[in-house]
Amino acid sequence: MTKKKDGDAQVDELLTSINTAFKDSDFSIATEKDFISKLDWLSSGNYAINYSCTGDPVKAIPFGRITSLIGDSGSGKSLLADHFIAETQRIGGLAVLFDVERAGYVNQMEKLGIDTKKLIVSGSKVLEDIFEKTIFFIKSFEEKKLDIPLTIVIDSISQASSRAEVEEGFEKADMKRAQVIRKGLRMVSGLISDNKVCLIIVNHQTQNIGNPYGPAKVMTGGTAVEYFPSQIIEVNKGKVIKDSKDMPIGMEIRVKIFKSRFHTPYITARVQVYFGRGLDPISGLFDIMINLDILKDHKGWYAFKDNPDKKYRESEVRDMLLKDMDTYLKMFPIGELMAVGIDGA
Repeated sequence: MTKKKDGDAQVDELLTSINTAFKDSDFSIATEKDFISKLDWLSSGNYAINYSCTGDPVKAIPFGRITSLIGDSGSGKSLLADHFIAETQRIGGLAVLFDVERAGYVNQMEKLGIDTKKLIVSGSKVLEDIFEKTIFFIKSFEEKKLDIPLTIVIDSISQASSRAEVEEGFEKADMKRAQVIRKGLRMVSGLISDNKVCLIIVNHQTQNIGNPYGPAKVMTGGTAVEYFPSQIIEVNKGKVIKDSKDMPIGMEIRVKIFKSRFHTPYITARVQVYFGRGLDPISGLFDIMINLDILKDHKGWYAFKDNPDKKYRESEVRDMLLKDMDTYLKMFPIGELMAVGIDGA
């Protein structure tokens, strides 16, 4: 009687047989495929947003995948995209911005921490041009074997026209735009995965008028803008923040994980943005720490779980976090499923 082969040995034998038949030797065990087992991550610049995205306070969106930022006008989509650009540069990477809306401003970018002398910007406004240049840029990056992180931002895809729309003008409706976006995303998705490029697409939401049974808002650009991203992050405006003289100095934004292939979706982080300096890195973190029992709220006083008798005011806790964040980050259960800020919306 023939002895039964070990299961792993049988799988190895099967893979060898299949890869011999196909020249590209494409089949392997999942843990040996870098594009699904070894992802590098980019921070948003805010710990609460990061934790809501991935369950890790220092990781928000992945390299090698497509991330979409959606929301209404003035909600903070472009600002969040700018923070991702700043974080890319902070870790020694290169950032490329397709400023389709022509809304970028050097002085404002620099206030958010972007080194504009190292930021590559394109003013292309035609979808086909944007995707062709993206593909060419990634291939050139690959050929030169540049071993640095690369982030590409398209802001926004909703404001880019197809070539057909440009050529035909106002007389004809653009029926090809959604097809162009689908084809473009299909062509770049494999490239960004192979080269570990972080592609961020900013998109608008519009009112879903005339459909009482569907969602209240829909993304522009057809169904491809929903299917291709591994993450869709929805940004919504909250209350205005005012100083003691009743002057506006910032606003609260709600960052909701609309879609995620890495962590629990539909989690909302409520964070603060200050005009002239962007995201407050600490805002929103108190809610998460209290939810995870890292921090206890005693009617305006706070105590850490490892020293419950010692109480601090909010400003003191904030200073402690800023001075020694690495120590406090070790208290977070990485990947822990949580319900911070879930609003069901």
